[in-house]
Amino acid sequence: MSGTLPLTPKFTSAGISSVWPGLITETDVGSTQRVNYIGHYFRAQCTYPLMKLTTAKPIIAFLQKQQGGYDNFAAAIEGYINADGAVYAKHLLHLGAIGTDLTAHASYAVGTSAITFNSNFTSTYYTSGADGDFFKDGDMIKFSNHNKLYMVVDSTNPNSSGDAGVINIQPGLTTAITSAHTIQYHTVYGQWFLESQDINWNTGLAETVELEITLREDV
Repeated sequence: MSGTLPLTPKFTSAGISSVWPGLITETDVGSTQRVNYIGHYFRAQCTYPLMKLTTAKPIIAFLQKQQGGYDNFAAAIEGYINADGAVYAKHLLHLGAIGTDLTAHASYAVGTSAITFNSNFTSTYYTSGADGDFFKDGDMIKFSNHNKLYMVVDSTNPNSSGDAGVINIQPGLTTAITSAHTIQYHTVYGQWFLESQDINWNTGLAETVELEITLREDV
């Protein structure tokens, strides 16, 4: 890995694709056969605001350091850095008072999409009635032992003891996890590489720069 993409200036937009490699075949009578292959990844087409050249140069230099698509780097996509569910607000509120890590309840094999978690967020600190859903559908998470990004597609909230919450994720696990591993729900950075070997930017007469990059998740 070669560093972290600067957080400022923030992207003005990020067009995100969830890519499921696979094959769809259709017979002459219109029926179809569909299969997904291993290797899901996210792609993000990111546009920067119009920048002064002095602001753009450190970003361009960072991208140059990646040698096109050769190296990978950490980057956060605005809107997916922290979970929108109550878990992130509770993390900020109770950090230092209790441990705010979430751990996998057991070992889960590659392909598992329903993950039970344990936490210290007992009913003293969190209730769904007062605080809303612990995770929200569409939140992005990672696990502590590998870099793949996963999207929460359905969830149940932890019980009064702080355990037995379940998150359903897609894709299913690409790497097995155990109860020693944590679920990262804040400061979620993916590992990406530049999908294009070329780095292109436009410099205007007023020394303003237009810059757009396409990131592909490195899985």
